[in-house]
Amino acid sequence: MPKASGSRRTPPPSTVPAYGATDLFPALQPKTHVPPDWLTGLLTPPPRSDMFPIRHYPNVLGILRVATDPSDEIAKTWDNLRVILPLLALAVAVMVAVTMSVTLFVTRRLAVVGRAIGRMRENDLSVRAPSRPCAKSTGSPKG
Repeated sequence: MPKASGSRRTPPPSTVPAYGATDLFPALQPKTHVPPDWLTGLLTPPPRSDMFPIRHYPNVLGILRVATDPSDEIAKTWDNLRVILPLLALAVAVMVAVTMSVTLFVTRRLAVVGRAIGRMRENDLSVRAPSRPCAKSTGSPKG
């Protein structure tokens, strides 16, 4: 008996391709970059594998071998480092800028006090220590 021309025959289950959401929608696939060799060498542990016999008493049906492959985890780590390292560099730059500005503020204040002490050493006792930050000493007391 001939089949209708519009009907479809499904292939046996062993040949049906398995599609996940990332296969159907390539935009959902995480964008991983290939990690550099130095990072792979640094993070790759020594290879390890375990073997488990599959038994149905008294017969051994087969052996299951489980081996480690950390390449996907190293790729995820590299993706995270690609985001974290620039942020870390930015944080270090901000900390250096803040440190430099605080140091500049303190040294300016100390320079004003040092100039006042220097004038006092020269027996100009009319000089007073500055009462405001970075105030210019005028040489005469305010009153």
